[in-house]
Amino acid sequence: MNLTRYANLNWLDLPNCANLSKNGHCTVLNTSRCLGETCRFKLTQEEKDAGARKAKKRLSSLDEKMQEKISAKYYKGRRPWQE
Repeated sequence: MNLTRYANLNWLDLPNCANLSKNGHCTVLNTSRCLGETCRFKLTQEEKDAGARKAKKRLSSLDEKMQEKISAKYYKGRRPWQE
C-alpha cells in the first residue's frame, strides 16, 4: 500500500474524473484538492477519449499546409493525430 499524506482521504467521495491524480489532486486546475461533482472540468475517461478522437479527426481534416504549420509549432514537426 502506497501511503501519502492523502491516505486518510475518503476516495468514495471523489468523482469519477479522468483528471484526478492518484493523490487526490486535480491535474487540470491549480487547486489544493478536488472540487468534487461541482467541478466544471470533471470528465469521465470516456468523455476525455471522445474529445481526443474529435480533436484528431478535426486536425486530420485540415489542409496539408495548415497541418504542417500546426505540427511545426506545437509538436516539433510530428503529427500525433495521424498515428
